[in-house]
Amino acid sequence: MKKDLSQDLNRQVYGDGTGKLATVSSFSGAVITVDSTNWLVEGMVISIRTSAGAARGTFGAGASSATPLVVTAINSNTTFTVAKWTDGAAPTLTGVVPTDIILRATAGTSDAAFIDNYNKEWTGLGAIVKASGTLHDINPTTNSAWVAKEYNSVGTLTELALIQTVQSVDKKGGDVDVFLASPGVFNAYWSLLTSLRRFNDGTSLTGGQRSFTFTAAGKDISFVSDFAAPTGTLYALSSKELVVNRKKDWSWMDRDGSMWTRGNGTDSYSATLYQYSELGTYRRNAHAVMTGITESGNNY
Repeated sequence: MKKDLSQDLNRQVYGDGTGKLATVSSFSGAVITVDSTNWLVEGMVISIRTSAGAARGTFGAGASSATPLVVTAINSNTTFTVAKWTDGAAPTLTGVVPTDIILRATAGTSDAAFIDNYNKEWTGLGAIVKASGTLHDINPTTNSAWVAKEYNSVGTLTELALIQTVQSVDKKGGDVDVFLASPGVFNAYWSLLTSLRRFNDGTSLTGGQRSFTFTAAGKDISFVSDFAAPTGTLYALSSKELVVNRKKDWSWMDRDGSMWTRGNGTDSYSATLYQYSELGTYRRNAHAVMTGITESGNNY
């Protein structure tokens, strides 16, 4: 359970705090097309909301409120199939429109007894490493220095583009020491090294993970591949300017003197594993992001 929670929290590192797993493009029957299925898995219970956060209607006759759905199949990198959580029947998705968002949900004993993750997740890199939007109550419209550098529609990855990204952050006083990228972007970097017949030394990271290094501005930068990272995306981060605010790691709730709570009217017990935490940054302009990078060898 702790491993699964850690994996889900790693996914939240790249989110924007809303809990959005994907953005709807279209649907046909029970098949939904989204921008990416990277954060969806078979068996996951989900809900659909508007881009503004309003619950998106009902998905079946007789449903008393927004109905939880379950992912029954991941068909491709952009399509997946759903069914109603309550009875496994095909849902009625009428009313769903492009720009709607997919969220993780927890099913209850009925359609009405479920909650989703809307605005309940970490403020991840999707919100931190941006050139717009209020972050930590600081509005970049009135505080122009409070912005990260964004490079969009990059296309083919080049060494010069990576160097310029690092230089743009260093100019603001940052100190980029890690690249976080999707496996496809990591593969594109590997392909670049292969074409140049150069293989940089690796480096060991906390936890035993190994990574390549990229040298720019007279320093070595760890180049890390992460399956949770958004496709076609690379984050250039000054790790010392990022912080996880939490009192302690995952632990069992035992404020009543025991971690076990007896079920109501049944001979059963339950326990709650919890953590109070949030991701933040001391300096937003100490980071940069490159998006729209052409991936390589992304058959994973």
